Amino acid sequence: MSTQPVPTAPREQRKPEDVPPPRAVRIVVGLFIAALIVVAIAAIVLARNQGVANANGFYGTRAKFLSDVNITLEILLFIGLSVGFFLAHTGRISAHQYNQTFWTLFNIVLIEFIMVVSFSQQVLAVLQQSPGSITRPFHWLSTLHATVGGLTEISAVFLVIRMNFRLPWKFLRIKWWKTLMQITLGGFYAAVVLGLSTYFVWYIVPTEASGSPVAQVQGTTVIPMSNFAFVPFEISVPLGTTVEWINQDDAPHTVTYDNGSVDSKVLNKGESFKVTYNQIGDFKYYCAFHGSPGTQGMSGIIHVVSAQQVAAAPTAELPPTATPAPTPAPGPLVSSLPPTTVGFLEFRDNRALNDELLLVASGVAAPTDGSTLAFWLNGPNGPKSLGPLQVDANGNVNHSFIDPLASNLVDGFDSFFVSIEPPGDTDPAPSGKRLLEGYVPPVARSAVLPVLVGSPVSPDGKALIVPFRFDAEDIVRHAGSSVDAVNSGDLRSVTRHAEHVVNLIEGKSGPNYGDLDKNGTVFDPSDGVGMLAYARAIQDQAGAVLAAADATDSMKTHARHTFDSAQNVIDWGTQADELALKLNSAKDLGEARTIAEQLEKLTIQIRDGVDANGNGIIEPVKGEGGMRTAYLHAQYIVAMGVVPVQE
Repeated sequence: MSTQPVPTAPREQRKPEDVPPPRAVRIVVGLFIAALIVVAIAAIVLARNQGVANANGFYGTRAKFLSDVNITLEILLFIGLSVGFFLAHTGRISAHQYNQTFWTLFNIVLIEFIMVVSFSQQVLAVLQQSPGSITRPFHWLSTLHATVGGLTEISAVFLVIRMNFRLPWKFLRIKWWKTLMQITLGGFYAAVVLGLSTYFVWYIVPTEASGSPVAQVQGTTVIPMSNFAFVPFEISVPLGTTVEWINQDDAPHTVTYDNGSVDSKVLNKGESFKVTYNQIGDFKYYCAFHGSPGTQGMSGIIHVVSAQQVAAAPTAELPPTATPAPTPAPGPLVSSLPPTTVGFLEFRDNRALNDELLLVASGVAAPTDGSTLAFWLNGPNGPKSLGPLQVDANGNVNHSFIDPLASNLVDGFDSFFVSIEPPGDTDPAPSGKRLLEGYVPPVARSAVLPVLVGSPVSPDGKALIVPFRFDAEDIVRHAGSSVDAVNSGDLRSVTRHAEHVVNLIEGKSGPNYGDLDKNGTVFDPSDGVGMLAYARAIQDQAGAVLAAADATDSMKTHARHTFDSAQNVIDWGTQADELALKLNSAKDLGEARTIAEQLEKLTIQIRDGVDANGNGIIEPVKGEGGMRTAYLHAQYIVAMGVVPVQE
């Protein structure tokens, strides 16, 4: 009796695409993946060594080059893993295996060589110093990203090993690995979303610059670190000055010298770092997180000059720098003073606004009986002794007084006199006998005080002339920086400086004020009022002087000069604003060069004026006088005529 074989169930036929490729193919694919990983590592290391990592990124945000590379690759990772999911879903298991293996290993490179470095420097280092900082989005969001991404990568590495090798330990041969694959894929998606969110918070969220102007107090110059910039970028300080940097951003910063000799380490928000400069020279520095050597990105320059060049040091109310030739007509116009005057007294800047007086007179009869002449400033805060007055053999007086406290002498004083003090006088009060005197009429004086003493137009109540001057000088610096950026082939920096010029000119109320270069930051190094607004406010006060019933001819003359020079600044400033807007939209370096050079020339004209008629003098008239001319003639408004006292 024969027996029939027991039929067996037919073996499930593999789909052709499920058949593992030959060993040689797998080796070639493996070597190719390994080569890509090695190339990626080498490229990142080279970028760091060559300083490219901290160069400006290519998305127009505050991010640096390597950060933009990382976010781009994270997006590609998202796409690649999604492709892997599709391959698995359609049964292309081998292709899925190669795809997921590559992206998992490639992600290790991103984590180890980019993310870990950035996270340890900008988050861990800060949290070690200040654990409470974890409540800030800058820190908790990146910490969550690191946690989710790290756990997901560990799971992904396990799955890669599970797919490519037979695990020796049974407890690792889990049967629910397909579910784990789905969880891991979800973790990757979450990590990518968190990565994009971190990038947005770190580099895109727009904020307005909050940096205070540079101030010098008791030999210390303060430089705010605000909106990912040192404010200002470049300053000059006298030998022996201490410079203090204060971080006003949520993000951490550093102060790191280009040559590596000084490094503040991590500075969290509110923390500061000081350096005292006892050596003359130029010192370039940068933020290790957001800049790089060579004044790239967040960087700055300190120029240390000799102690004799104190005027170069920034102060709360910095006096104007010397005006290059051709120069404004020197001194108030004596011809506009009454015929009885024998000279004039004018206010000048030495270390601060209006802290110096110059008295010039002729035909003064010096006492012959042993008496002395004493110089006094008078007014609501007076009398204030300015010391003895010397008369030369020809009866001329040329006397300068500099206030030792750098006080604004226009504030609280409206007149002066020269008294005759008896021989051997020890009385600190002036005698009743006067030789010379002068005063400023009260109504006209009150009209010019906002320009020279203080005004509510300025956010901090400063004299209008001070931020007016700062803004005009700053637009020259940024226009010059745009030319430098063109010469270095950096179009992004060109547009950034063009934004600075527009914001300085227009102020927050201007129609074009804002983040013009679309880098996520509204950068305005001024107080937000705008140069044009200050010029118009100065014109208003000059007009009030002209309308004052008690204004002298001299006051009216210089008020008109101030008004006309301010109008020139308005006219040229409007033209510069239009040029800066064009520069911000320049498509290539060729177009940018022409506009940037025109802009620089025009901004210098705004600051210095122009000798339109070629007579060697920048006159205080329409078409010639600039900011510096307006500044000088605003001070000339309160110049006093020197009048002999009739007995």
